[in-house]
Amino acid sequence: MEAGFWSYYEVCLYLKGKTAQWIEDQKVPYDTTGNQWVGFDNKDSINAKVNYLTANNFGGVSVWSMDLDDFNGKFYEQGKYPLISHLHSLLMSGAPATTTAEKPGNTAVQTTPNPETPPVDSTDQPGSTTSAITTTTTTTTTTTTTSAGKPDTQFCIGKTSGLYPNPNDPNSFYSCFNNITYVQKCPSGLVYQDSCKCCNWPLVSVHH
Repeated sequence: MEAGFWSYYEVCLYLKGKTAQWIEDQKVPYDTTGNQWVGFDNKDSINAKVNYLTANNFGGVSVWSMDLDDFNGKFYEQGKYPLISHLHSLLMSGAPATTTAEKPGNTAVQTTPNPETPPVDSTDQPGSTTSAITTTTTTTTTTTTTSAGKPDTQFCIGKTSGLYPNPNDPNSFYSCFNNITYVQKCPSGLVYQDSCKCCNWPLVSVHH
């Protein structure tokens, strides 16, 4: 299978019954199963990141995509958006972050390769936003409707999990996972570009 990335709730499902390992010099957790390797973040790795930016007097942090957190709080039982909420509390308190001896729990960053995971209930896909400081390609995730007024729930049947352009609406795209279809929308003014699998500014044609 190809390398890719998982969301927090997908890693939560993957790690059930497992004990994550810890890379001490990088201050991040990981897990392996056979030839599969999964690296991710948890509260302890976020503590280390906040301590680093505080020690170096950095101005803030960039969160790639808020909707990759456990947005409804049902997969890891730590409340909604547990990792982003923890990050927010650390930044607002100004107190040094502390780590614990045990380092369970996780947020997805990267997988190599992407193993099979149980399907996610499509009714739980939320509207969400992306906070991005260092990039111009941001995505906002929300449920949209087709011209008929209903989501196209059949698009992903038989397709490999991943992102696909919506030929009927360049401002939206399909996110497929285990044959479940999620219709997601880019922020206003941006269009989905399949070349980068991201929302970006429309390409401008220059005529001479």
